Amino acid sequence: MENNEYPFVGEDDVFTPGRIAALWGLNPNTVRNWCRTGTLKSIRWGGKYVIRGTDFIGFMDRGRTR
Repeated sequence: MENNEYPFVGEDDVFTPGRIAALWGLNPNTVRNWCRTGTLKSIRWGGKYVIRGTDFIGFMDRGRTR
């Protein structure tokens, strides 16, 4: 499935909280908190959070105002 709404995010991409923070101009701790609380679906890998592209797209879709 092609992602036209978020061309900088591929569904098969993997992101760190730092990369997401850089894309959106946020503090990396904010993104880590979203991961820790489950607001942003993530996987713990070697003690670090990893976010799949599909989960990041879903997070952005849920946050959109309609």
